[in-house]
Amino acid sequence: MKKLRKGDTVIILTGEKKTKKGIIYKIYKKKNKALLQNGYAKEILINISNISFLKKVKSHYYPIKIGFKIDKKGQKQRVSKKTGKIIN
Repeated sequence: MKKLRKGDTVIILTGEKKTKKGIIYKIYKKKNKALLQNGYAKEILINISNISFLKKVKSHYYPIKIGFKIDKKGQKQRVSKKTGKIIN
């Protein structure tokens, strides 16, 4: 299970598109890359290490680190490392 999934909102951390937001459209596991869609450039292929998950709180987005936790049913859940809350 990877930390980032299709449909996640992310921010680009490096390169000329730095600080642009996008949504993961497809992930290429073997190449370790993600295809992003955003309003400025239709599609961007970028290395997964150069993007960070964004969580929406009220009307603002904040980058967070993702970890894993096993729940009572034995299923692996994505959680925020700082707060410990489950991420959908």
